Amino acid sequence: MNIRCTFLLALLFTVSYSQTEFVSLGGIQDNSPTINNALLDAVQSIQNNGTITVKGDIIIRNDFTIPNNVILNFFKGNKLIVENGAKLTINGGIRAGLYEIFEVEDENSIEGKPIIDYIYPQWFGAFGYDEIEDTTEMNFAIQMALKTDIPLFISPGTFIANTEAINESIKITGNGTIKYKDTKIYSPDFDFLGIPHNINRDTVSAAIKPPPASLRITGGNLLEAPTIKNIPNKGLDVIAHWYNDFGLDYTFSTWRNNYNWYDWSWNYDSDNGNPYDPQRHPLLGWYRGDNPKVLDWICYWLGENGINGVSISHVPNTNNWTNSSDKSHWIYQLMENTKNFKALKYILFTEFTESKSKIESQNNDFVDNILSNYDNVYLYNKNGKKYVTLFCWDLESIRGVYDNYNGNTNTIQYLINFSNKLKSKGYDGLCLLARNYNSNQFDSQIDYLEHNNVILLKSEYSSRYGTDEFYNNNYINYSENVQFPTKTNEVINIMTSAESRDHTSDWKLYNSSPQYFKNVVDKAVNHIHKHNLPRLLTVYNVSEWAEGGASLIPNQEDLFGYLDAIKSINKYPENNISKNSLFKVSKEWYVSKRNGETLNGGIGNELTVRDFGEDGQLDQFFNYTDKKEDYVFFVNLDFPSNSIDYQVSYYLNVDFNSKRVYVNIINKSGASISGVGISLMIRKIKI
Repeated sequence: MNIRCTFLLALLFTVSYSQTEFVSLGGIQDNSPTINNALLDAVQSIQNNGTITVKGDIIIRNDFTIPNNVILNFFKGNKLIVENGAKLTINGGIRAGLYEIFEVEDENSIEGKPIIDYIYPQWFGAFGYDEIEDTTEMNFAIQMALKTDIPLFISPGTFIANTEAINESIKITGNGTIKYKDTKIYSPDFDFLGIPHNINRDTVSAAIKPPPASLRITGGNLLEAPTIKNIPNKGLDVIAHWYNDFGLDYTFSTWRNNYNWYDWSWNYDSDNGNPYDPQRHPLLGWYRGDNPKVLDWICYWLGENGINGVSISHVPNTNNWTNSSDKSHWIYQLMENTKNFKALKYILFTEFTESKSKIESQNNDFVDNILSNYDNVYLYNKNGKKYVTLFCWDLESIRGVYDNYNGNTNTIQYLINFSNKLKSKGYDGLCLLARNYNSNQFDSQIDYLEHNNVILLKSEYSSRYGTDEFYNNNYINYSENVQFPTKTNEVINIMTSAESRDHTSDWKLYNSSPQYFKNVVDKAVNHIHKHNLPRLLTVYNVSEWAEGGASLIPNQEDLFGYLDAIKSINKYPENNISKNSLFKVSKEWYVSKRNGETLNGGIGNELTVRDFGEDGQLDQFFNYTDKKEDYVFFVNLDFPSNSIDYQVSYYLNVDFNSKRVYVNIINKSGASISGVGISLMIRKIKI
C-alpha cells in the first residue's frame, strides 16, 4: 500500500512540471506580484501551449485570459470560482463532464471564444432533476452561449428554469427538456421557440378597472418562426376556423372587465374550479394573441402540416385596425406583419346583421381595403373559374335584413350584386360559405345563382352533426359515429374538441385526443371523395381554448398530435388506387357539371362532361403520344332526391380525335333523366 502511494505521488509531481500539462491543486489568481498567481503560473509553466488540469478550486479575483493554445481539464468536484467583479476570458479548450466547473457572480464573469462544441448547464451547477430549480445556473450558461455563439447542449433530464435571457441568437440542442412551472420551453419533440409568453402566470388585478397599461403581459421572448417551405397537396383544401381573443389588447381594454381572458388565468385558477389543463396550454405559452411572432409561429405550423388557409372568425373593419385596442387589430397584424400568413389563403367573415347599409359598407371595406391590398384570399375553384370566398355566420339573418324573412328575392339580388363587384376587380364571382342555411329558400336557387357567378355552399362552424347527448357526451363516440351530410353543395366540418370551460357554450364532448381526431379526419376525407362533395374541409379550431378545448396548434400535452392528424391525410382515397398498384399518379384533373335540363330519355343518354380545350388546361393534360402513360377515369353520378326510377349504369367514351370526354348514362327503364350531377376525376398514371 505504501509503495502504491509513493508511486502516485511521484507521478503527480512529474506531470505537474512537464512541458505539456500542469496539474493545479488549487489556489488564488489575483495577479499578485508575489505568490497569488495560480493560473498564471500554470500558463507560464506550459509556455502558453498545453493542458492545465484543475484538481482543486482556483479563486479568480482579477481579470485573466486563458490563451487559445491552452486546454482547461477539470476533475469532477473542482472548479474555477470567479469573484470580486473579475472577468475570466477563455480562448482555449475545455474538457469536463456533466458537473460544475464554474462558480460565477453574474453573467459577465466569463467571456471569450472557447474552442469547444457545446456549453452545458451542469458546468454552472445546474442539476437537471425535476423538482430542483436551475434558473440562475441555466441563465449563466445561456449567457455564455450567447456571448460565444456556441450551442447550449441540454442533456437527458428536466431542467426547471425561468430562462428569460434567451434571445434570437441562442442555439440550443440536445435530448433533454427545459421547463418552468407547467411550460415546456425546450424539448427535442419540437423546434425551439424561445421563451413562451407569460410563463410566470402574471395576472391582471380585476379590482383595478380599467387596469393600467403597465399590467399588460410582457413576459416571454419568442424567436422568429421559420418560413413555410411547402404546403402539402392533399387533393382537397383544408381550412381552419380561427377565432382569437386571448391576450389581445382589445380584450384587456374593453372585454367585460373580465381580464382572465387576457392573462389566461381561467386555465389555472384552481380556486375558482379551473385546475390546470395541459391540453389548453399552448407551447407558445399563455400568449399575446396580437403579437406577430405568435401569429407567425401559428401560421408556420398550419401551413407546414397541410392547412391551406384560415377562416378568420370575426367580421373585420379597417377603419381603426392599426390601433392595438381595436377588435380587428390582430387581423391587421396577421395580414400586415406576419410573413407566413402570406403563404396561407384567408376567408373572412362577411357582415350579416342590423341593416343593408352596414352589410354593404362592410362588404365595400373588404373589397376596397382588404382584397385590394392582400391578395392571398381563398379562391374556390369550380369548372376552371375562381370565386372569392367569404364565410357568412348567419345567412338567415341576411334574408331577414333584405327580405324580412318573406321569400328570398332581394337576398338573391344582394348576392349577385356583391358578385358583380368582385367581378369588376377581375375575379370570377363570389363563393359564400353559409351557416344557418335555409334549404327551403335556397336549394332551388343554386343553379340560378351559379349562372350569375355566385357559388352558394352550406357550411358550418362548430357542428358535430348531432348533439353532445347524442354522442353520450363522449368525443370517442363522436369520432366513431358521426354521420356527415351528403348534399352536393355542403361543406364538411370537423371538430378537434368540444369541451367548454369558463364559456357559456357549455359543450360537453369529453375525452378528445389526437388519435380520435384522426379518425374523424379520415372519415371526413373519405366521405368527401365518396359522395363527390366540395373538395373543401373546414376544421374547428385553430385556437378556441376555452370554448372548444384542445386546438390545432400544439399544446403542452399533445404537442403536434392534432396537426399530425391533418398532415397524415393521403392525397388520394385509398379505395381509388391500391397501394399495391404499379401505377404512379403524376397529375390529376377534377371536373364537374350539373345538368338541369331533362334529357331525351330512353337508352343511351349522352352528356359531354368536358371538352378538352374548354379552358386551355385540360387540352395540355392529355398527351396520348407517350406510350408509357395512360389515364384512369373516375365518375360519380348524383341524382335528385325526388328520383323515382333511376336504375342507371354508365360508361365513358374518351374521343381523343374530337378532344371530348363523354359519359353515357343508360337508364334501363327508358324514363327521362333530369337534374343529374356528374363529376369526373381524370388521373394520368405512369406504368
